[in-house]
Amino acid sequence: RVGRGILATQAGDILYRHAQRIFKDVKQAHAEIQLLMNTVAGDLPLGGSTIPANYLLPYLLAEFSRECPEVKVNLSVGDSAEILEQVLSGRLIVGVVGAREEHRDLVYLPMLQDELVVLAPKGKFPAGTSIDDPEQLLALPWVLREKGSGTRKAMEEAFSALGIDLRRLRTIIQVQSTGTVLRCVQAGLGLSVTSRLAATQELDRGDMQTVEVQGLALERTFYAVHHRQREFFPAAIRFIEFLKRKYLGVQEVA
Repeated sequence: RVGRGILATQAGDILYRHAQRIFKDVKQAHAEIQLLMNTVAGDLPLGGSTIPANYLLPYLLAEFSRECPEVKVNLSVGDSAEILEQVLSGRLIVGVVGAREEHRDLVYLPMLQDELVVLAPKGKFPAGTSIDDPEQLLALPWVLREKGSGTRKAMEEAFSALGIDLRRLRTIIQVQSTGTVLRCVQAGLGLSVTSRLAATQELDRGDMQTVEVQGLALERTFYAVHHRQREFFPAAIRFIEFLKRKYLGVQEVA
């Protein structure tokens, strides 16, 4: 005891470290035994940034689950920066993100191209409107994603290529999720940039409109990312093989 608190003794710390290794070895042994029985099983901690987690991963995981029904997936959602940090710290085995940060321990697998669009409230502009002068963007109200978002990073890079710093925009509100972006645009708060994948239903219903901005290149790639030095259990190995087969055409080697 230290005052009113309780701390482990030196012997207790040693025992705790060994117990952690024992539990890890038991989990590895269980997974390997299941693999010998031609069944890939176990927990698979995955993470996805907002758009992949809501609009891409559910369909991918449904397909993967049909191949490996004994794998239990735990899906965490955050912005790209948060998912990358959790992959680096070991809390997640694989993440799917819309922006990459260079780090010697991160390995990226490109998955698919995502088209970003400029969204505006319904009726804000005549149909077919094109903004030719980037300076016009400064006079418009904007709804932005938070810093750390892959969408925000892609928007920053695209606007910077036109000579526009996002800090110069008339930002009405900054939000933490794609769903909130869509609701804010629909409510008339301002324009925003997000994935066409996320806005498909709203655009099809006519709840909002897209606006073309001349010279604005709004594309980015979704990546699967894992730690270079991470030791994988069979469930994670099979999931990465599944992604490589689906997006890179890499066949498994018997």
